Amino acid sequence: MACLFLGGYACIDTIDGVGMNLMDIKKRAWSKVAVEATAPGLEEKLGKLAPAHVVAGSIASYFASSINVFSYKFNKNCLVVQWSGDNPNSLAVP
Repeated sequence: MACLFLGGYACIDTIDGVGMNLMDIKKRAWSKVAVEATAPGLEEKLGKLAPAHVVAGSIASYFASSINVFSYKFNKNCLVVQWSGDNPNSLAVP
């Protein structure tokens, strides 16, 4: 969803990186061994990891434009956070 709102690439969040079993949890970075074993050159295609709560960038002009057909009317200064998956976001704390 972050890619959609940014209108471009957004980093993979660390929780998704862990779920892909390609991340070195202690280093919070892609595991060189796991990534290269999966596909040579994959790390470059995956891009950087980022925490789900950090700002990824500003909303794409498509969503902030008043001349767009759907008139989403987001504020042009709206910031987009990285995003995360449904499993980590469904944690219920008593």
